[in-house]
Amino acid sequence: MTFGIVAAMTALLSLFWRRHPCPVDRDLLLRITCILDRLAAAPAIGVYAVALVWLYRNRGLFANGDAQPLGTFVPAIVLLGSLAAVWLSRPISRWRLLGVGIHAGAALAFGLFLAKTGVSVKFMLFLGALVIVVIWWLAVWFLARRLAAAQAVGGVADTAADREGNTPTISHWNSWRRRAWFATLSSALILTPVLQIAALLWLPQFERWALSVVCIDPNDGRILWRETCFQERGLSKLQLNSFATPTPCTDGDMVVAQFAPGLVCLDRDGNEKWRCPISEHKALVFAGAAISPLLFDDTVIFAVVPDGRSPKSNEYLSSKSSLTALDKLTGKQKWRVTLPGGHDSYSTPLITRFGDEPLLLMPTWDRLLVYDPRNGDLLQEWNLPIRQCIPTPVADERRAYVMCGQDHGSRGGFAVDLNFNQDTQEPPVAWRLRRDPADIASPVLVDGLLYMVTSNGRAQCVEAESGKILWRERLPGMYFASVVAGDGKVYFTSDAGETTVVRQGREYQHLGTSSIEEPVYASPAISDGQILIRGESALYCIDSENAALP
Repeated sequence: MTFGIVAAMTALLSLFWRRHPCPVDRDLLLRITCILDRLAAAPAIGVYAVALVWLYRNRGLFANGDAQPLGTFVPAIVLLGSLAAVWLSRPISRWRLLGVGIHAGAALAFGLFLAKTGVSVKFMLFLGALVIVVIWWLAVWFLARRLAAAQAVGGVADTAADREGNTPTISHWNSWRRRAWFATLSSALILTPVLQIAALLWLPQFERWALSVVCIDPNDGRILWRETCFQERGLSKLQLNSFATPTPCTDGDMVVAQFAPGLVCLDRDGNEKWRCPISEHKALVFAGAAISPLLFDDTVIFAVVPDGRSPKSNEYLSSKSSLTALDKLTGKQKWRVTLPGGHDSYSTPLITRFGDEPLLLMPTWDRLLVYDPRNGDLLQEWNLPIRQCIPTPVADERRAYVMCGQDHGSRGGFAVDLNFNQDTQEPPVAWRLRRDPADIASPVLVDGLLYMVTSNGRAQCVEAESGKILWRERLPGMYFASVVAGDGKVYFTSDAGETTVVRQGREYQHLGTSSIEEPVYASPAISDGQILIRGESALYCIDSENAALP
């Protein structure tokens, strides 16, 4: 970040200090073009500075283990530095030609970085803008060199005329006009920020995304039907997110899918039964939809939690945060509540039972909320330093286990007893996990043991009763998919598509490793002896009897 600030300051200084100063005693056109020449770099500097700030603010998305790769910032930093090199030099200078080459390479690297986000239109627009600008710069350089050579020949005659005391010749006037022409061409470099702003920010807003529900036969992988639910422009998401992150819920007869624009209910044949739009979703959802809907009896429950597109107040974000219940058959609203402290959390609510009473657990910023899913009554509001919570809580018959990592001021993982006391907001914390709680991937609770993994690959097994760490291991890769368990095994799937299989138990026993050899961010699903893994480009079905997984 320091290098970026230095480069930006150097580029700003270049607006006021040039080797070819503006001659104030020349004609008005020349002065105007020189001023434009100085000001034309400002929007480009602004674009790259904003890009650098964006990279810095989202640096956690590109972390590799515990270290932040500097390579993420290199393209934007070099863009700023090369821009300064171009503007500090004359149009005919070799430094300008070198700056053009460096700028083109850095811009191409930044464009390739954009391509990794999966938005190909944005990459193509950026690349097209880059080609136009580089061709323009090179044309200016070659033409300026040729005209400078011609001006040098004419300068000999001008000098002889001056010695004889004559008035300035036409060659002088042509020289001034050439300088004005150079400045005018240089000011045309304003195409750089205009085109690249359009490529990075504006034009992708016109790209239409088709958000669909796909039904696949688990026996042979045939697509039985595909129903497009929304066609939206201007959707935003983070690199590691997708536009279909929320997991659909189903009772076997109906399926409910949630996207950023709203919910859609389909029958078994893909026919739409009802839909529930989410108003202002583009203003509320910046990182992309993340929270999945839930089915409870004849009710669909979903949450809308803003994630802060702009630095608005917590009160405003909380006022837009809500938990809503819809009738499963008609989609009509049954109840709706505003979530206190609800912002910048991505955890899906959990429905569990305490005795005979159903409970809905909802982690939000700085608190754990407990609702009655039948009517939306708030049963308990516990102050809990969980801050930004991403993993879904898990629970047994008497406790809830909330994991939130240690980012944004979060304080780790908590085991909370589900015994309510309306007289206090202090939670009955049974134990606290301070070392490596799950930060993104949801844990799994099996036979009194909690299995979890951090995003940088620290896996551990914790005794649910006491919070004692039974074993800890370092797994290769990064982990965003939730931990799943079945058939006496626990499955940890990395972002590289490599699944590590561990035997359930109080001691670590590695059973095997298998890979689909493509990125995986979605949680695997286990059903009828099959393991379903959604890769970046395909859905894989692994038969547990014939697979490489033990």
